[in-house]
Amino acid sequence: MADDGSARGGRRHTLGGVALMVLVVAALLYAFNLILNDFILKQYSTQLVSYQSTIVAVVVLAAGYALITLLGRVIMDVLVPRIGMAKAVPIKYSFTLIAYLVLAFAVFGTLHLDLQGLIVGSAFTAIVLGLASQTVLANFFAGLVLVLARPVSAGERITFSTWQFGVLAPSYPPKFYSSDFLVSGFTGTVDYVGFLYVDMVMDDGRLIKVPAGIFIQALILVNSRRGRMKVRAKYEVDRSLDPAVVIDAVVRDIARLKEVMPGTEPVVLVSETTASGYVISIDIQSESQYEEPVRSEMLRTVMKTVTALKSAQSGRQ
Repeated sequence: MADDGSARGGRRHTLGGVALMVLVVAALLYAFNLILNDFILKQYSTQLVSYQSTIVAVVVLAAGYALITLLGRVIMDVLVPRIGMAKAVPIKYSFTLIAYLVLAFAVFGTLHLDLQGLIVGSAFTAIVLGLASQTVLANFFAGLVLVLARPVSAGERITFSTWQFGVLAPSYPPKFYSSDFLVSGFTGTVDYVGFLYVDMVMDDGRLIKVPAGIFIQALILVNSRRGRMKVRAKYEVDRSLDPAVVIDAVVRDIARLKEVMPGTEPVVLVSETTASGYVISIDIQSESQYEEPVRSEMLRTVMKTVTALKSAQSGRQ
């Protein structure tokens, strides 16, 4: 109830800010027009008359930008509690894009520009600017595709891998203590999908901003959408212990973990041999999105099981 009250209070505060902004802008435009026409232009007409439309356009641009920003916040405040962040963000971006286009036409109209002549006459300029800003434009259109297609949404935990950002796989510890398959990428939770950047909070808490043009080319593993995840742990066992006995005991104890997905069974195999023993691999199916906590519980259980088997063997001897 307290959260609902604070949310309603926040929405009322934002709506009040929008209303106040509209009133302030209207008052400023009225005062500006009054002062400009009745005082300044009467004394400095020859010097300032050519700048009147430019000054009005700047005021319209600044006021329009502030109004669009406030309305974007209102949209998010109203829609997020009802339809969620993932669906609210594309609606907010669509509104923002349309609003900025309307604002651009309003500014052009204030400047009394002939849009048809401007478009035809600025073809060469457009080519030059397009070549100079192709990276920015590529990011913008890639961000537009990400917002509309929604391959990922805010709040999802993902891993993305791309050749532009090099990540070196660790060479230590030895292979039988590490994963057989390592995805060279970055793992975290999507915080924001924008027109130019995708904000992602890494598992270690750091915020990274990935250019949309690079993110759209990446291999993306959406961890939060899979219903299950295979987690593998490996453990070296002394050669004196019978592998069949160890495997039966490990399967029995691992199956009792709450991390094991209901209806599934652990799979335990001998995967490596060493000079002093052998290495077993334990695979389970888990509903968790995070591998390390599950693997930790698996290893703790295997350690207890193997220790108990060693103690029992020593007692018999």
